[in-house]
Parts: sequence; structure tokens; C-alpha cells
Amino acid sequence: MAWYVVFGLFIWQLGWIYGAIASTCFVMLMGYVLKFTLNLELMAGGDEFFFLDDHRNRLNIVAF
Repeated sequence: MAWYVVFGLFIWQLGWIYGAIASTCFVMLMGYVLKFTLNLELMAGGDEFFFLDDHRNRLNIVAF
């Protein structure tokens, strides 16, 4: 699940302040679990943006 989906769900359920805190804690916890169990790192926003890129789109690399 992507971080923005988790963020939206926590905001919707808990409100802005508690949702942002819970989302940040959840994403950090997920990063630690991935790092220590599978030796993987979370992708940064730019990496995630290009990971599922549409091959027909030629402008987002220039815009980034």
C-alpha cells in the first residue's frame, strides 16, 4: 500500500493532527520492518513517481 493511501485513511479516520502523526509513525515502522527483515528500503517520492510511469508520457521526466 502506498504511503499516500495510508495517509488518506488515517486522516479520514482520526482527523488531521492525529492522522498525520499516526501515518508518519506507520510509514516509519513499515520502513524499519522492511529494512530489518528483507534488507529493503522505502522508495523516495521521485522514485515512486517514475516506477509506474506510462511509457507513452514523454514530459514528466523533463518536468521532474
